[in-house]
Amino acid sequence: MKKNEIVEQLDVSMSHIVKNHIHVCDADLRKRIAKGMKIATKFDIPENEISNRIMEVIQEETGGIIACVMEWLADTADRGDFYVYKDLDYVIGHGYLHDRWHDWRKGSVECSAIFVVLRKCNAYIQVVTAFPYTSRRDIQMHLKKL
Repeated sequence: MKKNEIVEQLDVSMSHIVKNHIHVCDADLRKRIAKGMKIATKFDIPENEISNRIMEVIQEETGGIIACVMEWLADTADRGDFYVYKDLDYVIGHGYLHDRWHDWRKGSVECSAIFVVLRKCNAYIQVVTAFPYTSRRDIQMHLKKL
């Protein structure tokens, strides 16, 4: 598969993303943390922009993301999921963390990174999930506000 063919073969089924990372309120995010998740986040950007960010991250030339995706796709023995994390220059969402330093009463943490999980399927690549993630900068900025 060539780099330009990845987008054509990518299935961004938004159902999981919409249910868990778009149409949720902060109370729902906190409940997910209370049930044992380490992080629960939601996108604060429009749905069409989320798909665009996912595509951009997967096709990223800088940092070798696209090269790693291509290598993973070529390895027919590797049936595992592929994880992509990328810091962005802007906030795309917010969320809550199960961590000592995060006092939920003082609000959520902004997220300016994205985490994407890909899975190989017969004729296409499935985006299993994608969600906003906290970068080191986000955590530092949150702690400065306290």
